[in-house]
Parts: sequence; C-alpha cells; structure tokens
Amino acid sequence: LRKAFEDELLIRSAGRYELTDRARSLLPRVRRVLDELRALQQPQDFSPARTTDQISVAGLDIELEEFAPSVLQRLRREAPNARLRLLSFSAGNFEMLETDSVDFILTAFPCLNPNYRRRLLYSNEFACVMNPRLARRIREGFDLERFVSLPHGLVSFEQQGEGQVDEALRAQGLARRIVVRVPGFLHVPRVCASDDVIFTLPTRTARIFPRTPKLEWLPLPVPIEPTKTFLVWHPRNHLNPLHRWFREIVFDCAEQINEEFDRG
Repeated sequence: LRKAFEDELLIRSAGRYELTDRARSLLPRVRRVLDELRALQQPQDFSPARTTDQISVAGLDIELEEFAPSVLQRLRREAPNARLRLLSFSAGNFEMLETDSVDFILTAFPCLNPNYRRRLLYSNEFACVMNPRLARRIREGFDLERFVSLPHGLVSFEQQGEGQVDEALRAQGLARRIVVRVPGFLHVPRVCASDDVIFTLPTRTARIFPRTPKLEWLPLPVPIEPTKTFLVWHPRNHLNPLHRWFREIVFDCAEQINEEFDRG
C-alpha cells in the first residue's frame, strides 16, 4: 500500500501509530468501498417480518412530527420486531451520518457533501401565522409595510442568526423587529396565543400544531423561495437491504402526506 500510494500511510509517533494526512484523506473512501462490497455480499432474501434491527432517523420537530406516525404504523405492520429511534437534528450536523450516529436525516437544511445520497420528499411554501385577534386587526391592507411594522417571532434552532425573511427584507433595504425567539415550531402556538406577535413559517407546520389555541394564517407579503425537505443517507448504506426497504416506506409515506396536504 505504501508503494501504491507513494506515502507512509502509518507512522510511529510517541509509542503509537498515527495515520498520515494522505491516509486520513483516503480513509472515508476506502470505508465506503468496503461497505458497498459487504452490502453486495449480504443475502438478498431480507425479510422485514424477521428483522430485529434498529433504524435511527434525525430531524427537526416539524419533519419528525409529520413522518413519525405514518412511518411507525408501517413498521409495526410490516416489521413488528424492528425498532425506530428518533433524534433531534442540529442545523448542518450531517456528520451524524459519517459517524453512524443515525441512519437517515429528514431535513430542509442544505447538505454540502455531494457524496451523500438524498431524495426530495416535498416542497414547503411560507405564510404568516398569528392569533385571530391580530389577524382581524391587520387582514385588510396587509402589505409589506404593515408586515415590517409588526412585532415578529422567529423559530431559531441555534438561538442566533437570522431567518430567510430577514435576508429577503434586507435585499429590499428593509428590516423587521424580532421580539421573541423559540427553539422549535411546537412553541409557536402558545407564544401567538399570549401576545400579538407574527411568525413566518412553512405552511406544513399547520399539520403538526394542536387545534388549540386557534391560529390564523395570512399570505406572506414578501417573496421567499419554498424550502425543500429531503431524506438524506450515507452512500455506504445505499445497497443495504434494510435501508432500501425503509427508504421505500418513507417515500410511500411522503406521497401519502403530500396527497393529504393537497386535499387540505
């Protein structure tokens, strides 16, 4: 290997061995090749009914709340002995796939690693959400100027930085006043009920909000590109029969969710 790669690859340092920089750069690709070879050697008569494996999925509360019920229902029916583990996903933490901390990530955050596999599940438009009291007051003449003048809330998973709305407003030389930040979508209904504050959210969040307190939705008066939610997985698991079977479940559930959403 040292001759083939023209590098020492492994060197002794302080009584132990360490990888060279060249070896470190090769390691992820070597692991990927070995994993795919192992997957090719696995028997293809995979049976969901017999599997006892655990499948782990990371995502934000909106994705997990949307998919967990239908996915779990399919698992319980087709693979009663399989286990589903759901984890929180921090923005950009795709290293969870690299370290095998999770099998899949459900996310609208951009993935900069071109090697990861992904498939689009749905797109998500934005709208404004608030309590009915505020909606009645501003519904007539709800334009960009009125929008900017209102107190705003922001779902901020990292509790810092700005949102897509702020970027769109800045392009027009405008800014809004954010009076409250919350760490997840499920906090929004209570905040809106307690104060006349407006949130700009993906419209699909309406599916995961409780029926009370009541909320009202108004069109967003500033154009923002819809978000795109993907299922992301590591290429080393692409040929794994268990993973292939589970991906198809998620894809089927996404189609069902999209049909329900379109019907309103």
